Amino acid sequence: MSSALPAALVFNCHITGLAVARSLASHGVRVVALDPDPRGLGQASRAVAERHACPNPLEDERAFVDFLLERGTAWGDRPVLFPTNDEWVLAVARHRATLEPCFRIPFSEHRVVDAVLDKRQLYRIAAELEIPIPRTYSLDDPEKTAREIRYPAIVKPAEQRR
Repeated sequence: MSSALPAALVFNCHITGLAVARSLASHGVRVVALDPDPRGLGQASRAVAERHACPNPLEDERAFVDFLLERGTAWGDRPVLFPTNDEWVLAVARHRATLEPCFRIPFSEHRVVDAVLDKRQLYRIAAELEIPIPRTYSLDDPEKTAREIRYPAIVKPAEQRR
């Protein structure tokens, strides 16, 4: 593996984390798997150079950030953070100013991340910018939505966060 490439810290190493780890490792990136659950699929992968249990940001976000800061230099010069689900992305985005001196963060600041993850905000912004989006319904008035919606339909929550 190339020492010129920064290490990649892949969080929440289940199905998506495993795919990210494999892809990065195939390009010579040293992958460190971080997950509160040692049974994560990515934890057992040959693509992973190191495995560490870490605090779950959904349970203790401050402990998660402190964990990263305490160990940051052990993984080399500013490793890249790869959170693999919305909640972990939000935790990193909320603490970007604290984490960025030690880590590379390959996504936008919290305001942008929040707007993209909250479908109501995303669709409102898209409409303001005249970007076409699929017909979208709200459950503010479930009876009205039930009358108007046409099937087949894809149903998704506006937010997946706790």
